[in-house]
Formats: sequence, structure tokens, C-alpha cells
Amino acid sequence: MKKIIFVPTLVSLLFILTACQSTISFGSDPGTQPATAQLTLTPDAKLIIETAKPVPIQPTVTLSAVPEAYIIFNSSIAVSSDPTVRSLLVISKAGDKAQAIGQTPAGDWIKIIYPIGLNETGWVPARSVTLYSSTPLPIAPEAQRLTVAPTVLADPQELAAIQKFNPNETIGKYRLEKSTIDSNLPNLKVDVFQINNALYVLDPGTNRVVEYEANQTTASSESSKKYTSDQLKQIAIQLVDAQVPGINLDKYSFELGQKIDNYFFMWFVGQPDQPGSLRVMYVGYQSDGTLLGYINALP
Repeated sequence: MKKIIFVPTLVSLLFILTACQSTISFGSDPGTQPATAQLTLTPDAKLIIETAKPVPIQPTVTLSAVPEAYIIFNSSIAVSSDPTVRSLLVISKAGDKAQAIGQTPAGDWIKIIYPIGLNETGWVPARSVTLYSSTPLPIAPEAQRLTVAPTVLADPQELAAIQKFNPNETIGKYRLEKSTIDSNLPNLKVDVFQINNALYVLDPGTNRVVEYEANQTTASSESSKKYTSDQLKQIAIQLVDAQVPGINLDKYSFELGQKIDNYFFMWFVGQPDQPGSLRVMYVGYQSDGTLLGYINALP
């Protein structure tokens, strides 16, 4: 408590009493209420000004932070331009982090911002990443049309067709994700399976695999077996011949794509990258001979 004591003259006393009819305010530190002065006249005509201790003002806190959602890549996979068109934009490696900004209605694809610093967006399969978010991701506007179809029971003939397509696949752990319209063949209804982190899309009418996508897209450094692109092309042709007996790939235009140690063999109706061209067959391999992807879009 601070006290200021002085003995005024009669004139100065009348002046001070007139001026102090209201509270006297003193300067105070920012964030505190102004100090107030109380006047007390003692019997011996001394004026005592007692300054009250400033009272701190509690700041008002407004919480408006939006939780950040992000994903961590479980393995090296490709970022796609669209949740239904598997056009590779960039390869991301295991452990990469990317901001998550949306998803499909089924939650099977997540929209992200590139993890390599580019201010662009892409899509990744939800099964290939780990999502960290305190709230559900919003449905991306361009994915609104991708409605979730009812799940159907697994057909033993479909599982047998998967085993025939990839004899190395074990069917012990599988999940029938959905029955929907195939993105590459708009008039074809397909069943989508997830088996040991790989994606299989089957035509239930013919029990043929029309699409396959592995969960890994970079060659293993532990493998000593390396194939040339020509050797992998012959392996791809053998796979296509086995899946589509009697097909004549010579009547289609061919294009080879490569990303790191991955090779992609594609056949088109018309010339690639030209208006009206249509990719009807796609096979992707790692340089060690591991199958990465397969798309059969033949009508």
C-alpha cells in the first residue's frame, strides 16, 4: 500500500477537494484495470491519498484452431490424379508425411497435398497409409458422385479366379470391399477385393480379373534378380495372353513408361496422348519381376 502525505494550504485544499469529487485514475501496466485513489481527511487536516493495488484483467481466450489431418505412407506407393483413374503423378516412399484434405464417400481413397513440397493435390489408397485426424475427413467435391454400393458375399469362383491370376497370392486373409461400377469400363459392374493389402477387381459375370494393384511400387533392394525392360515386356505379354486368350496385341499402339525401377507397359486404341485414344491394357512390373498393376479395359 503506497501512501503520499502532505499538508496543504486552505486554498490548495479546496482546489484538491473540488477536483477529486470523482475517482482519480493513475497510469497502470497494460492488461490491468486502472488504479483508483481514495481520499481521507484526517482530524489534523492532513490529506492522505491511498492507492489501491491494481487488479489484473484476465485475458479472454478463444479456441478456434482447426485440427490438422495428415497421413503417413506405410510403404512406397504412387500418388494418383484421381481416386478412380490410376494415372501416376509421383512416387512416395515409406515414412513420407502429407496433409490430408478429403476422402471418397467410402473412405477408401484419401486426397492429399503432395509430400514433396509442390502445391498440388493427389489421391492415395487409404489401405496404403495411416491417417491421423481428430475429426472425419470431408468428402472431396469431385468424389461426391462415387457412392458406396452394397457389399455382396464373396463367391468361391471369384476367389479361385484370383488364385489363378496370381498363384503366389494366399487367400487366407481377404475382404470384399464393395460392388460398384468399374472406373475403366463404365458399363461393367465389378466386385472389389482386398487380399493381403493388394487390390483385385473382378467381373462377376466372367470371373476374370480386370484390375490388380499391389501395395508396393518400388523394387526391393534385397532382391538380386533384375530384369531388363525387354524381358519384363515379354513377361507382361505372357500375363495378358493368359488372361485374354487369343488377344492380338500387335493391332494396338504400345507405350513404355518408367518411374525409378518400375516399368509400365501400355497398349492403346489409337496413338497414346492423342485425342480419342483409349488405353485398353496396362501391366506394371518392378525390375525384380514383382507385379505392380494390371488393368484390362478391353470392352
